[in-house]
Amino acid sequence: MALKSYRLFFISIIIAIVNSIVIRESVVVDQHGLGNFTTIRESFAAAPNEIDIKDGFFQLHLKGGICEKYVSVVYNKKNIMISGDGTNITIITENRIVGDGWETGKSWSFDVKGEHFIAINMTFRNIARAAKGQALAVQNNAN
Repeated sequence: MALKSYRLFFISIIIAIVNSIVIRESVVVDQHGLGNFTTIRESFAAAPNEIDIKDGFFQLHLKGGICEKYVSVVYNKKNIMISGDGTNITIITENRIVGDGWETGKSWSFDVKGEHFIAINMTFRNIARAAKGQALAVQNNAN
């Protein structure tokens, strides 16, 4: 019973936080051409640099699908929010691994350096084989 109450409390806090976020601009990324951009990288390139947190978040909504490219949110891309169509529906994946010559800290599928980054309702994964060593799905160097 206590675990169920804890989950409901945690979910209610997340909903309150998400509902209080100010969205400055919102774009859609759809690999089939039905959005503002067809790739995540294009949408990050279009995101404004050095957004002040008071001005709100730049939101990227990723339509369902699998992105098999490594993606990096660079230092000057602050206050970015990424939302997807659901876990195991919107997926960012890559297969970098230590055994193929990557350092652990560079084996990521998704790398975040920009401050105040939020990701909701999506999956990040690294599909590298465990037999070749360790690998990261997400590396977060932001605050």
